[in-house]
Amino acid sequence: MFLKKSFVIIFVVLFVSGYLIFSGLNNEPRENYTISEIPSTSELSFFGFALTDAYFDDPHDNEVKINYVDEVADFTNIIHMGLKSLDENITSRLAVLDNNNEKAILHLHDLFFQEISSGNGRGHYTLRDNYIDLWDNFAKINALENHLHEIAAFYLADEPFWNHISYEELDSAATLLKDRIPTVPILIIESYASLNDLKVPSAVDWIGFDQYDTIDPNTEVNYQSNWKKLTGIADRMDLKIVVIMDTQWRPYYQSDGGIRPEDMGTIALNYYKLAINNTRVIGIIGY
Repeated sequence: MFLKKSFVIIFVVLFVSGYLIFSGLNNEPRENYTISEIPSTSELSFFGFALTDAYFDDPHDNEVKINYVDEVADFTNIIHMGLKSLDENITSRLAVLDNNNEKAILHLHDLFFQEISSGNGRGHYTLRDNYIDLWDNFAKINALENHLHEIAAFYLADEPFWNHISYEELDSAATLLKDRIPTVPILIIESYASLNDLKVPSAVDWIGFDQYDTIDPNTEVNYQSNWKKLTGIADRMDLKIVVIMDTQWRPYYQSDGGIRPEDMGTIALNYYKLAINNTRVIGIIGY
């Protein structure tokens, strides 16, 4: 286990407190946010945010900044890391994570898959013809065998079936990764709208789905329906689940959900409760 499970309780306390402060509600009684102990059966071990080291500039601030490790290192232990190019040397970025007691969720979607068309909010991706050479070259440039302790998981595909990636091509990419580096878990995150199409390759270790505008995933009917679909798909006992938490931090997420900044402390606790009550959940990522 990367860190003790008590880490996740620390995260929730800090996350809730942070939202109370930033929303001007720091006088809110702390007893309104009771943090439940993690059951001994829970495997919840990881927490982080999307795009924290992925060449994304936060639209909420006035500075040009694309790495937010310094802002989240006190209460996370995984960092979503994206690539600028298919042959990028990321060793210095991995070292920064290691120095902050973080591990990378290494985003590999664009290394393996290329977009050939898009429309109606969906992409159409296909496996690159030279995906084997691209991966072997990337692994060689970064001497990845020497940096596996800095990587929590390979994020192979983002919403693969929503983006029209075929099962056969997803399986080919996952199989290559597992053959080359069998010790690092492989993650895919699917759109809730494509869960009926989701088929998980045997080489994939972690799965999750994204669905937004959800205040309480434990009681919201549509979310619970999709949660049951995902947990039903995850019928392999070795297949772990990553909960995608609705952290509402990108402007267009807030357009029609009606979620206020002052709701976020409660939302964080609700997702935490969902996570600790399923023995297959390995981590939480805030989107």
